[in-house]
Parts: sequence; C-alpha cells; structure tokens
Amino acid sequence: MKLRGLECLCEIVACGFNLSSAARQLAASQPTITRQIQMLEHELGSLLLQRSGRKVVGLTAYGAGVHEHALRMLKEANALRQLSEDASAQRAGRLAIATTHFHSKHTLLEPVVALRKTYPEVMVALVAGDTTSIADMVALGQVDMGVSVESIERRSELVHYPCVEMRHVLLTPKAHPLAKARRVTPSQMLSFPLIVYGQRYGATRRVLQIFADRGLQPHIAMTTADVEVIKTYVAHGVGIAIIPERAYDARRDSGLAARAVDHLIPPVTATLSLRRGALLRPYAREFVRRLAPAITEEDLAQHAA
Repeated sequence: MKLRGLECLCEIVACGFNLSSAARQLAASQPTITRQIQMLEHELGSLLLQRSGRKVVGLTAYGAGVHEHALRMLKEANALRQLSEDASAQRAGRLAIATTHFHSKHTLLEPVVALRKTYPEVMVALVAGDTTSIADMVALGQVDMGVSVESIERRSELVHYPCVEMRHVLLTPKAHPLAKARRVTPSQMLSFPLIVYGQRYGATRRVLQIFADRGLQPHIAMTTADVEVIKTYVAHGVGIAIIPERAYDARRDSGLAARAVDHLIPPVTATLSLRRGALLRPYAREFVRRLAPAITEEDLAQHAA
C-alpha cells in the first residue's frame, strides 16, 4: 500500500470533501487525486467515499475507519522522516561554544577532538568571552552553549550543569624559594610580584581574595588573559602566579614548579550553560555527553521544555 493514496484520502477529508481544494494542497490534478482514491478502494476491496452523482459528500462507514488509521500512519511516516532529517543534521552543522581562552585549550580540547573524529562534517566555533559576555551570548542564542567557571551569572533563561572540577596550583620557577616551601602562605607569597588574569575574570578575583581576607595587598607585576603567557613570564622571573592545575604539564613546563593550593583556593567547578527551551542538534547533545557524562538525556529533555 502506498502512502500517497492515504495522503489523498486525508486531504480530501481535511478540505471538506472538495476535490479541487485537496488537489491544490497536494500540488496535483483532480483526476490524479481521483485515480489515487480509486486505486486505494480497489486494493482494500471497499468504497471509502460516499458520492452523490459525481460529487463526494462524505466517508462510508468503512472509509471512516480507514481514515483514522491513515492519520496515524501518516503521523508515523512523518516521524520517520524527522528521524532521517535528524540523522543528517547529526552528521553536519556548526557547534558554537562561548568560553574563555583557558577552557578552549584545556577543558574543551578532548571533547572537541573526539567529536570531530566522530562527526568530521561538524564545524566547531570557539567564541572568546568572559563570565558576563558568555552568559549574554547563550541567552541571546548567538551560540549553542557556554562554558565558564561556577560563578557565571545566573539567569532565568539559562540552565547550568556542572562539568569539570578544577584545582589550582602556585606556579614558580623551579629554583624559586617558594618551590620548596612545605605549605605556601599568602604572607610568603606577598614577598614576590604576582601575575594574574585580567581584572574581569573570576580567577583573578579568587586569587586576590586570599590576600584581601588577610588584609594583605599583593604587588601585581602583570595581567594577561592567556595562561600560556602567564607561564612564559613566570619562567622568566617576572612574577609568580596561581593558575588552574589543568594548564600545567610537568613534561612540557619542565622549568616550572607547581604547588597545590587547595588550602587557599578550594576546587571550583566549570559550568556548562544552555539556553532554556533551545533544541540541541544530535551532535550537540553528543558533545554535551562527552564534556559532562553525568548529564542524562532526561536532563536535556527537561532543559528543552
């Protein structure tokens, strides 16, 4: 049985049994619609339409039952077509993520690489921002999602999911006096210039707060938004710095020493932000699962509601 005959039947009913209107809706001629109905009636072995002369006036009792089934079958057929469209959308498209330079290089590296291997036709756009601008871009629909630290601005139009826990380390040259200190204190750090992120970044506020809580005022030698720049200048003796542990690689950063400072800055959590009600394409959902495995399909379904 072909769906076209069922489509014709349903459209005739929807158009109030006006064959000319049904033909226009289906982009077909009236004789074509008539032939489709005749073929369907022949296949089923019973009349579907009640006729008065050459005019169709309604459904037969049998036709009414067929119409109910046809509506369900066409609905299921449309659902299957949608699945096919989703599959195509999963293979190709654009995934835009608002985040910081740090997260672009360290937090998102593995999930982006894994996504590109699975979906090579998906283009990933990493859009640079800070806590406020990331929230703005997600809320306005300029990007698909945002990744920032836990202090990202909370808004009713956004939903947030924890994705990566981050610890911090004190970074110094290997020969630096603090490199061998048993437990680094803010008072000890006060003796040396400090390199920090720009003032608009939450990471800087957390670092400066450990001094402010003790009534201390550190000497800021340099600010920059790039952790790789921070490491370069620390290695050249410009100052010391507190950076996320993920940015330190003992082999690559062989001239630097890193000391844990959990006692000064508790671990913080990177947050994935999505616009409430926005529908994620299949490859975007796959990326979310790679970035934050604890997020379930049920979570994403509730987010889209």
